[in-house]
Amino acid sequence: MVWTVCVSLGSDGALLTRPKDSLYASTAKVEVQSTVGAGDSMVAGLLAGFVQGISSADTLRPAVACSSGTIQQPGRELFVLGMIKEPSAGIQIRALGI
Repeated sequence: MVWTVCVSLGSDGALLTRPKDSLYASTAKVEVQSTVGAGDSMVAGLLAGFVQGISSADTLRPAVACSSGTIQQPGRELFVLGMIKEPSAGIQIRALGI
């Protein structure tokens, strides 16, 4: 079993740590309409990456982009897939020496 911990830092980004690496992701600068569902969207993005078996960085970036896509929607609306491309480009991933 591989353990993973991901912590959302809200507008300050997110942390992801796994046995072999720890990463920090910045957030994309987007207009916030509502934060409802942002965490759930991030978890969905993480799970999609884990199921595909891609690297931690390639998992974290779209997960944060999913969250960014959701916060741009009013009320309880969620992002649609095409909305995460632009925020994803603005997300920087940095390895942490933990």
